[in-house]
Amino acid sequence: MEALMECAYKGGMLVSCRDQASGAELAVEAGVNEGRSHCSPPDLCAAALASCMMTIIAGYAAVRGLGTEGLKASVATSVRERPYSILRLAVTFSLSGKGWSEHDRTGVSRAIRSCPVHKAFSPQIAQEIAFDWLD
Repeated sequence: MEALMECAYKGGMLVSCRDQASGAELAVEAGVNEGRSHCSPPDLCAAALASCMMTIIAGYAAVRGLGTEGLKASVATSVRERPYSILRLAVTFSLSGKGWSEHDRTGVSRAIRSCPVHKAFSPQIAQEIAFDWLD
């Protein structure tokens, strides 16, 4: 399976991207400063990791008849300035633990490691994954 994302440099460190299949568009802006108007490439990596894992959580829950009420994720991204690179992605998932046994909680923690985005990152990028079960 192959997906095509078309990107065009717009100047001023801004890139416009369009997903050919869906037509969805997004703007990406380089830099780590607070003055940015758009997501940075590391922001997109963080969002890709969290959203990929969230769909795996939802699929795991659906197969087992478990709820995903309140499923949210937050991702803290640590970057190094020179050379500019991602050092760490710390993802915390929160969701209602109602109906989730310890076996289910352990199983979903293992299942999210099958995320293709998770597997794509270099082992040099620390990935810390946590769950906040809202019982």
